[in-house]
Order: sequence, then C-alpha cells, then structure tokens
Amino acid sequence: MGPYHLAMAKAPVLTPRAHDFPRRYQDVVGKAELADNGPVRGTMVIRPYGYGLWERMQAEMDARIGCRATATCRC
Repeated sequence: MGPYHLAMAKAPVLTPRAHDFPRRYQDVVGKAELADNGPVRGTMVIRPYGYGLWERMQAEMDARIGCRATATCRC
C-alpha cells in the first residue's frame, strides 16, 4: 500500500481502549446517546434512556450487596 491508501483510511468508530480510555468512554456514551455534554465544562446531562440504565445498574448492585448481609462500615 502506498501513502495514498493510508490517507484514505477511515478513522476508527471508537477510540481504542488502550490508546485513550477517557475518550473511548465519551465515544461510547455519545454513540449510544446515553448523555450529552453539559453547559459547564466537564459536566454531562443524562438522557432518559441513560438514566433508566443507571437506575437498573444501581438496583442490581443493591440487590447483590444486600444478599451478602454485609454490615455498614463506619470509619
């Protein structure tokens, strides 16, 4: 392949995890339309579908932790 083919290569749809993990996270959230960038730098506005997913993950983790009968640790 010559230099012409390299210039015509498409950029990856998602940033490789090993290359830049924070950028990959932004790519996944954006492609899945789970959240948008907020009006203030470094913030995100969670879309309804993303919030529903977040609530289900919380419920699953609460159920897993609750089943172990763990006591709350107070330091």
